[in-house]
Amino acid sequence: QRFRTASLYKLFVLATAESAIERGGLDPQEVLTVSASDVAADPFADMQVGTRISVDCALQTMVEMSGNSAADLLEERLGLVAINDQIRALGLRQSSLSAETAATTPRDIAQLLGSIGRGEAVSAAASQRMVELLSGQEQNDRLPQPLPLNVRVAHKTGELPGLRHDVGIIF
Repeated sequence: QRFRTASLYKLFVLATAESAIERGGLDPQEVLTVSASDVAADPFADMQVGTRISVDCALQTMVEMSGNSAADLLEERLGLVAINDQIRALGLRQSSLSAETAATTPRDIAQLLGSIGRGEAVSAAASQRMVELLSGQEQNDRLPQPLPLNVRVAHKTGELPGLRHDVGIIF
């Protein structure tokens, strides 16, 4: 069954960015700038107008702290068409991202995380970078909480009113 992703859509943005980096179409050191329209368009914006952030730092902020402005900047830079093309390239049949909403299924998320964990999402190097970012998730009150401290969890949380998600790879 399809559900609203909340911040889980950032996994799609992450995979698309890593694919663009691998192809040479996106430089991790490229600087992105928060505009007034970025802030006005997102009620959950968490950066001020004029904030400058590198692609690399935006990826880290988007994943580890679930930064909405960083995700907005990356989504704008990559484009919805490229993100949805990457979703399809990853074989995710029930997931989509639009300006209004994002939806997915447990199967698609499991497939995406499985390919990342096996080193098959984009490339082995890109998959490893994604695992490292997901391992730095700062919101650890869900999947990791009941596990022993020495268990590595690479995960992404999502939250909206009435929704609380956490998906991940447990090593």
